[in-house]
Amino acid sequence: MSFVSVERIDDIAVVQLCRPPVNAIDLEFLRDATAAMIDVDRQEWPRAIVLTGSGTTFSAGLDLRKVPTYSPPELRQVICGINSAILQLYASRLPVVAALNGHAVAGGLCLALACDYRVCIESDCKIGLTETRAGIPYPIGPISVVRAELAPHVARQLVLVARNVTPQRALEWGIVDELQPREQVQARALDVARDLASAPADGYARIKQQLRGEVSARIRRAVEEEDDPLLEMWFGSSAAGAAAKVLAGKAGA
Repeated sequence: MSFVSVERIDDIAVVQLCRPPVNAIDLEFLRDATAAMIDVDRQEWPRAIVLTGSGTTFSAGLDLRKVPTYSPPELRQVICGINSAILQLYASRLPVVAALNGHAVAGGLCLALACDYRVCIESDCKIGLTETRAGIPYPIGPISVVRAELAPHVARQLVLVARNVTPQRALEWGIVDELQPREQVQARALDVARDLASAPADGYARIKQQLRGEVSARIRRAVEEEDDPLLEMWFGSSAAGAAAKVLAGKAGA
């Protein structure tokens, strides 16, 4: 069973995260997501990509029940997988539009931030970076994108205060680009994708490289050379207990 599906709508590839109930990130999910993005990027037909989630959640981030039980080699694979998935989105030659159909939290929001444009539902949605509440440091890919895509004061609030915000606050802070009713989010994302795809493809890819080249190169080195500092030790001794509190709803509201 694949945790990621790809649907062709005209010349747009709709990539949907499909790991119910909240599209949480584990090792298999990362492998599927990265493979799907690589495959789409290699095809000739897509002019743009829309990334969305299944159900009522875009992605709730790391599977805090499963990932803390991984062995050290498995944790290293997760770090490498996160960096690879972020790189495939952030450095894609194609326009990539996020359709946030629901909650986008922690690693889930990092995936959205790696996209070129973000359309979000206008209500009943949590947006945030709660890794600090769970005691989980950021791999190079996610933290590089957070720094590059968010204003410094917004990054400080999201990363260090580490509490979720509403869609309206996310719009005000520039975390998302626009809000839409739930039933219109994907249609609007498709419209944005078509608009971005109307630009000359080679020009878009080269200009995107101008804008994101330095950050992409940093992430690429981490992927290709496996030099992310977290590969030596990712979770501290307090992470398991902190993660349990997040799961119980006692932190990061």
